[in-house]
Amino acid sequence: MENKTYWRIINKTNGNVKIAVSSTNNATRGVILHPGQFCIANPQMTSSIDAQSRRSFVEVEEGFKNEDNLNLAESYDLSKLEIAKIEAEGYLKSSTTGEIPKF
Repeated sequence: MENKTYWRIINKTNGNVKIAVSSTNNATRGVILHPGQFCIANPQMTSSIDAQSRRSFVEVEEGFKNEDNLNLAESYDLSKLEIAKIEAEGYLKSSTTGEIPKF
């Protein structure tokens, strides 16, 4: 299993935030984060992440393990991540007890 870590970039404002994030080694993509959204990116600083971070518009969580295999450079609601974790926990429980998880 690969131990690669990513950045989780979270919009901390009440408005939309536009940033460019690294999606592959050679490519960056523009992402618009609405309030309460985040995206996953390769750990590479771009000028827009730097500027929005210095203004405290976004929070960069370094060392994020993308255990839910979310796509890079796509916006997600924070609740979707929480839902994915609950579903994963239900799946893991069912694999050890033989129960079918209820979602």
